Amino acid sequence: MGSKEERYKVDGVDDGLDEKEDADGQESESRTTPSTSSQRAENGESSAGTADKQASDSGTGNEQEIPHRVRYDSPQENRSALTIYVGDEDERRIRELVQLAEDEFDEKVYETDVQLAALRCDLDDDDSFLTEMRAIGYGYFE
Repeated sequence: MGSKEERYKVDGVDDGLDEKEDADGQESESRTTPSTSSQRAENGESSAGTADKQASDSGTGNEQEIPHRVRYDSPQENRSALTIYVGDEDERRIRELVQLAEDEFDEKVYETDVQLAALRCDLDDDDSFLTEMRAIGYGYFE
């Protein structure tokens, strides 16, 4: 097997990210260095302006404050699958928690959300379970 460069070499493909053409047509490798606050000050840039630009580029800063249930269409969206094996007693308790949540929030709840809330809190503590369901987004609009 050849070297790494030989394995990943693709002839004729240039993304143009590492090189740029000089004024005389010669290609040269471009290197950038991070600017320091003193360099920004010399260029007339303020660190506050840079921070504002970064904040506006990243979108809303309070996205994490919006519960998962409100942000996403599905309880499985932006979550990883986890397979766990539970006994009959735990399975029965999860069904009880589904009923408890549906009674508390007066709506249909996803079993995925119930399982996640039960995983995050004590399976036997109804109050901490309901608190966790609220953190997921149930009762958010009440």
